[in-house]
Amino acid sequence: MRNIGNVNELDLTTAKEEDVQGLEVGNVRVVYYTPATANLVSKISFGNIGSTVVIEEGIQIHRGNLTVDKNNLHRLQGVFVSGNLILKNNITEEEVSEQIETLSVGGDIICPTHLAAILQSKVSELTGNVKTYENQYRILEGKTKLTMPLVRSMAPDTALFVRGKFVMVDDLPDDLLREKIATLDIQGKVIMKEEYLPFFYETVDDPNTLKLEIIPEGYTFIEGALELNTHNIERFNGDKLYVADAITFAEDVTKEQVQQHIGGLQSEEAIVCPGSIQSEVYKLLSDVSTTVLTYEDELLLVTGNHLLTASELESRDNKVTIINFGVTELDSGVTSELLKEKVANVDNFGVIRTAGKEHGAIQAKLRTASGVVQEKKEDEESEEKGIGNVNYLKL
Repeated sequence: MRNIGNVNELDLTTAKEEDVQGLEVGNVRVVYYTPATANLVSKISFGNIGSTVVIEEGIQIHRGNLTVDKNNLHRLQGVFVSGNLILKNNITEEEVSEQIETLSVGGDIICPTHLAAILQSKVSELTGNVKTYENQYRILEGKTKLTMPLVRSMAPDTALFVRGKFVMVDDLPDDLLREKIATLDIQGKVIMKEEYLPFFYETVDDPNTLKLEIIPEGYTFIEGALELNTHNIERFNGDKLYVADAITFAEDVTKEQVQQHIGGLQSEEAIVCPGSIQSEVYKLLSDVSTTVLTYEDELLLVTGNHLLTASELESRDNKVTIINFGVTELDSGVTSELLKEKVANVDNFGVIRTAGKEHGAIQAKLRTASGVVQEKKEDEESEEKGIGNVNYLKL
């Protein structure tokens, strides 16, 4: 059995039956196949498939975005664009009518308003939508933080297309934003200060489709995780903190320090604190639905990959609370008896892998079961490992 992790794009257009025999693939965003290779899809064991696209014989796949103007409009003939198709403003309806028979696009078509109708009539395959702009456009991919230099670099009345996380927390004058940005089209999570909401709702076409995190007025945004101990908490002077990841208080932080140095708390992930200061933390929450996790003696906080060994547990003087946001694997030496003796609670938001015999002991310690506890098969070590996650895979 061959194993492959998650795949963004799986290309089966030239695959043969022997290429997919005994193949297990995790989650796949999109699968490309031709009419001749359609039967191979059912021969692969998938986790989940986001979508499938039939590539007709003779069509080539252009991976990623493709930008065309009047001088290279012919490039769209016989091509499937896997990303976004962007058409420049110098293209006329007549040129589209004469040079394009059909359009196949795996993302959005971004075009001048005057081309929207005729391009829509040419579409044979479109995973996204037709998005328009009037004069100027800007496309930003990946994580985008809207800063003063970025806004100033834009032409007036720019249509801004963001494909990824969008962060709007810097101090930006309202008149400058309205001068530079005519429309906002976002595909991804949005984090923004409350003061920008009027501008945001006026420029975004459908804000209700977006996952929106609002930073309340008066809060300071901190990107990433925040770990507070008895020393570094003193750098704050009644500040209200909005943290993108988890906030962790060390066991040496006192109630008095929390009262003196922190004016408000909000975390997108969770707040982890000793039970001794839990009541003070709750008083500071701007959102009562925020997850607050406590520990009494010792804490093991996992955010990446961690191998939990017997020696690590045995070396602890007190019971440990395990809070897992990543992937925790139990070493073969970790027994059910050791878990019962050394672990107080487990809050699982990620993946915990057990060898099987200690599976029940971990389940019994679960205080939060928002993640997955997987039982590793006995013969898993002897199986062919295959490969991990892949962006694009052609078989």
